[in-house]
This record gives sequence, structure tokens and C-alpha cells, in this order.
Amino acid sequence: MKNFVKNSFLMIRHGESIWNHKSKFTGWTDIPLTDNGYQEAKNIGKTLEKLDLYPGYFFSSSLKRSIDTNDIIMRTLKIRGENEINWRLNEKHYGYLDGIERNIVKNHFGKEYIELMRKSFTMLPPIYRDNQERHTFSTFTNMYFHLHPIGESKKMVFDRFKPYWKETILPTIYSGITPLICTHKHTARVLMKHIKKISDKDFENYELPSKKILYISLNDKGFINEERHIPYELIK
Repeated sequence: MKNFVKNSFLMIRHGESIWNHKSKFTGWTDIPLTDNGYQEAKNIGKTLEKLDLYPGYFFSSSLKRSIDTNDIIMRTLKIRGENEINWRLNEKHYGYLDGIERNIVKNHFGKEYIELMRKSFTMLPPIYRDNQERHTFSTFTNMYFHLHPIGESKKMVFDRFKPYWKETILPTIYSGITPLICTHKHTARVLMKHIKKISDKDFENYELPSKKILYISLNDKGFINEERHIPYELIK
């Protein structure tokens, strides 16, 4: 795996954040990485280094947990300056659920409702105004965020990500540069839905590989040609 295959890219989810660890809905709230999240990012970098896989460019969302993960990987690989940050790679916007523990929401709305929300491609987050924890973390906002105060469905995540994919990331891949995309669970899931041509129904059961670097090559139509899953090595 010393040389990248044609029309390929790498994709990862950011390292563990504080609210990941506490099992809270995070969305566009700017939550920092845990110590374990920093270590995960280092492990990704060291794994790529060991395999002699050096991305030619780096894309990250506008959220700190993604930016910091990318920065740690770039420092590990001793790469500087070849990166781009864009809000269209942000996680799904959860609206009123941000900062709420998942178990509280599950107990309020019921397990079946929350399971449906987790799986559905088109369902919006519910409005939940009670018992929201006060916190000092900032939230990334822009015009899009304010236009959708309730949050997004996964279809909406793909619709706002798609222009950036088509106009920026895909041309980078086809130019012969193999980028690394550092993003979030649902943003990565909807991209995989698109390039794997997964139906809305089948998407309900699609799980993103956990703790893996996705190494993907595309055909000339922009759909998946080959997919590999590289585990992070536990390098301390």
C-alpha cells in the first residue's frame, strides 16, 4: 500500500470528543477532543506513516474536534499547510438536542422513536426544550444554521455537502491528489450512501466502520470502485 491507487481518497471520523465520551448529542457545538481523542488522532497519523500513505491534501469541517484531529495527523506526518476547512463537512445539526444526553432523549420520546430517528434518511430531530445542560462551549453558526433552527435530516446533510463534494473535493481526487477527509459520523455516512448507491431503505441499516481509516477509490462516474478499511494501530 505504498502507492495510492488512481482516483482515491482517505476518510476518517474525528477523534473522541468530550460529549462523545458522555454520550451527548453534539451537532455544531464546538466540543474539544478528550485525551483519548488526541491519542486516536496520533494513532491514525502513525498508521498512515507506517504504511507510507501520505495524503496530498487535507479537508476538515469547521468544528474544533475535526480541525484538531487533522492538525495532529498532519504534525505526525510532518505535513504543513496543505489543508482546507469548510462548514459543509460539519456534523449533522441536531437543533434543540445539542448538549442533551442520549438516554434522556430516549426516555422522553421512547426507544422506537429514537431508533427511527437514528436510521431514517429524511427524519428531522425532535424539539426538546427541557433539562438542557448549561455549558460554556460555543456553537459554530452561519446563515444556514440560523435558517434551520430545528436541525437537519441526513438528507439535508447530504444536500448541503453535495456542492462541496462535486465542486471541490471530487476535482481534487480526479486531479491525481489523494486527499484525507476528516469529518463526522453522519456526514461520512451520507457520502458513503451516495458513492455506494445505497437506497434510502438500505441506508437505515448501514453502519460506518468504527475506528477505521476508509481508503476508497472511485470510478470515472464518481462512484465507488474499491473500499478498504484500515484499523488504527494502538501506538502509545
